[in-house]
Amino acid sequence: MVAGAFIQYGNRNSSYLVRLNIDGAIDSTFMSVSGANNGVEYISISPQDGDILISGNFTSFNGTSRNRIARIFGDPVPVANSEFNVITGKIFRNLDNNCIQNPNEELFMNRVVKTLPSTYWGNTLNNGQYSIQTDSGAYEVVQVKSPLETIFESQYCPPNNQGREVSFGSSLNDTISGIDFVNNVQNCALLSVQVSANRRRRCFRNSTVLLVQNSGNTAAQGITAHLKFPRYLNFISSSIPHTWNPVDSTYQFTFDTLNQGAQRTIYLIDSVSCVPGIMNMELCTKAWIIPGNLCQPNNSNWDEVDLDVTASCENDVPEFTITNSGAAMTTARTFQVYFDTLLALQQDILLGRDQLFRFSIPDPEPGATYRVEVPQSDFHPYETFAAAAVNCLMQTTPGQSGFANPDESPFIATHCSPVLDSYDPNDKAVFPQGTMPGGKVLPNRMFEYRIRFQNTGNDTAYKVVIIDTLNMNLDMATFLPGASSHRYELQVSGKGKPVLTWTYNNIMLPDSFTNSLGSNGFVDFSIRPYRTTPLGTKIENLADIYFDFNEAIRTNTTVNTLYIPTRVPGLIDSINVITSSKLKQAKLVASVFPNPTKGLFHVNSNEPVHVAIMNLAGQTILNLPEYKKQHLISSKSLEKGVYLLVLTSSNGKTVRKLMVE
Repeated sequence: MVAGAFIQYGNRNSSYLVRLNIDGAIDSTFMSVSGANNGVEYISISPQDGDILISGNFTSFNGTSRNRIARIFGDPVPVANSEFNVITGKIFRNLDNNCIQNPNEELFMNRVVKTLPSTYWGNTLNNGQYSIQTDSGAYEVVQVKSPLETIFESQYCPPNNQGREVSFGSSLNDTISGIDFVNNVQNCALLSVQVSANRRRRCFRNSTVLLVQNSGNTAAQGITAHLKFPRYLNFISSSIPHTWNPVDSTYQFTFDTLNQGAQRTIYLIDSVSCVPGIMNMELCTKAWIIPGNLCQPNNSNWDEVDLDVTASCENDVPEFTITNSGAAMTTARTFQVYFDTLLALQQDILLGRDQLFRFSIPDPEPGATYRVEVPQSDFHPYETFAAAAVNCLMQTTPGQSGFANPDESPFIATHCSPVLDSYDPNDKAVFPQGTMPGGKVLPNRMFEYRIRFQNTGNDTAYKVVIIDTLNMNLDMATFLPGASSHRYELQVSGKGKPVLTWTYNNIMLPDSFTNSLGSNGFVDFSIRPYRTTPLGTKIENLADIYFDFNEAIRTNTTVNTLYIPTRVPGLIDSINVITSSKLKQAKLVASVFPNPTKGLFHVNSNEPVHVAIMNLAGQTILNLPEYKKQHLISSKSLEKGVYLLVLTSSNGKTVRKLMVE
C-alpha cells in the first residue's frame, strides 16, 4: 500500500492511495472509484481481516463524507509460513467443448467443492475462483452440486463426473492452481423465490424480505411474485410498487425482465396485530412465482408421478384431497394422517393419471390440527413429499413447527414464525423445531435455519461476520442459501465439518437506540441430513456473530432428533371417502410471451402440448416435439413476420399468433 499527497502514480490517476502487485505494478482491481479528495498521511492494515485504515486531510472517500479517517475493506492478509497447502481453480460453463475457459464462457459463483478422502471444503466466490486449504498428501477434488444444479447441469470436464487429482509433497505452504471444472448447462431461465422475516413481535413493526432470482443463463420475462400474509399480520409498505388481488388476498409484484444471474429483493414493512390470544401462534407467510421454472428436469429415473395435497373445511369438518396430476402409479404408497403431532392413521393409495382421492375426518376434535402427508416418487425433480394441514377452529393457516414445510419446489416458499413479545436479539432458529423434548423430526427432511442479529451497541456497525460450523450429519450437497436482510458474500471452508462464513461489508447497521427496526438483520439457509443418518441422531447447531472488531456473540444451540413415529391407535380409526375419480378434464389453456419476440419465447399450458409453427399461408415451418407445461422455444430460425402457433393436447387444440421482430 502506498499513500501520500500524489494524484498520479505510474502515469495513472490515483487519488492519494494505490495498491501494488508483487511486481510493483499498480493493482487495477483496487480503488476503481474516486478515492480520497485530499492527501492520506497515515495508513495501517488490520492483521485480522486485511481492512485498511487511513487518515489524513481528506473529508470524503469514494463520495462518502468522512472526517479525515476511513476504513476500506481489503483482502485477507496472506499468512507467512502458513500451515497448509492450497488448491485453487474455477468452475465455468462449457460452450466449445475444449475444457479451456474462453471469454464467453461464464464463471459460476457460490459453487461448493471438496476434497477426498480427507474432506476439506471450499467454494467459488464472486470472482468465480475457489480456494481449498489442505494438508500435505494426495487428494481428489470434486464438485458438490445442489439439487437444482444436479437437475439442470452435467459435468463435461472431467468426464463421467470424475474428480481432479492433486498431490502435494511432505512440505506445506504450496499451491496447486488450475484445478478447473466445466459444466454443460440447459439454456434456460432457472427461477426461485424465497421469503423470510426478522421477527414476529406483537404490537410492533417487523421486516419481511421477498427474494426472486434467476440462476439460469437466459433472461426470464413476465414474472409475477405473489405474497400472502396470514391473519393478524398486516401489510404496511413495500420497497417497490405492488398490486392487491382481493380474489385470493395476495400482494403481487411484477418484473418485466429478470436477466440471467440477476435477483430482485423486495423489502416490506409489516406489523403483528396488537390483540390478545395470539401469543406463540405461528404465523405463516407464503410466496410463489408465476410462471414457474422454464427448465425441463432431465432425470430419466423419475416415473413422472406428481402428487399434491390440499385441505379445506366443510361445515367445520376437515377435508383432504390427494391429486395425481402426473403418470399413473404402478405401485401403491402410504399416506399418513396426523392428529396435531401424533400419527393417527396410515392407508395405502393407488392413483391413475389425473385421478384424485378426497376424504374427510369423521367426528373431528374441535381446535385440533389435522395433517396429511404422502411421499413423492424417488427422483422427483423438486419434492420428496406433499402435505397439507387444516384447523377448522382457527381462521388462519396453522403453522406446524413439528413438521417440515412441503414447499421444496424452488418457486414456492413459506416462512413460519411464532408471535412473541420479546426476543433474544442474536439467536438461531430451526424449522421444523420438532416435537417433544429433543426436537423430534422425521428423517430426510429439509432443515431451515435462520440466524438473526441486532446491533445493540451505541454506534453504527460497519461490518458483520457470521460463522457457522455445520453439524457433521448435515449434507452439504443439499445446501441452499436463503433470503437475507442485507447483501453478503458467502465462503465455505473447513476440514471435515463445513464452515459457513457470511460477510456483510459496509452494512452500516444502525444501533438499536437510534433505529430499533433498522438495527436488525438475518440470514436464512436450508440443508438436509444425510439419508444414511441413523434414527435417534441429535443434530445440534449454533453460530458466532461478529460486529466490527468486537468479540463474538454466540447464539443459542438448536437441537433436533431424527425419529419415525408409531401410530397411536384410537385417534382416527377410519376416514370417510368422498370420491375417488378422474379429474374433470379442463379445456386446453395456453399463453405465449414475450409476444412480439426477438429470439426466445415461452409457451405455458395447463397440460403437455405438441407445438407446430405455421406461416399465414397455412404451411408448417417447424414441427416440434411434445413439450411439458412450461417450455422455452427459440425463434432465431424464423424470419421477421407473423406466424401461427398451433398447440395440440389430448383435450383439444388452440391457435396463437406469434410476431417475430
